[in-house]
Amino acid sequence: MLQFLMTMDPNIQNNEKYTPLHVASKFGHASIVEILLSNKANIESVNENGSTPLHLACQCGNLEVVKVLLSNKASIEAMQQQKNTPLHLASKNGHSSVVDLLLSN
Repeated sequence: MLQFLMTMDPNIQNNEKYTPLHVASKFGHASIVEILLSNKANIESVNENGSTPLHLACQCGNLEVVKVLLSNKASIEAMQQQKNTPLHLASKNGHSSVVDLLLSN
């Protein structure tokens, strides 16, 4: 199934402007995030709320995904429409290990 999906545009968006990278990041699928990035998925794509994949990974506390995104140069300074950065979202949701990782970058 994943091989079939990789024949498609990795930056395709649904009606809420979520890309496959947004979904994989939100749900903690670090290995899929790596595959999508190696197939030229846009690491800074934004959904309808202005969230990048890093925003979603931080909001959900997906530490391994955050590590992958940061190692691929995701911006920790990106702001959503509500002016939240990934650090704000990790902090608001009590994900201290993600907060520590972001602060060390």
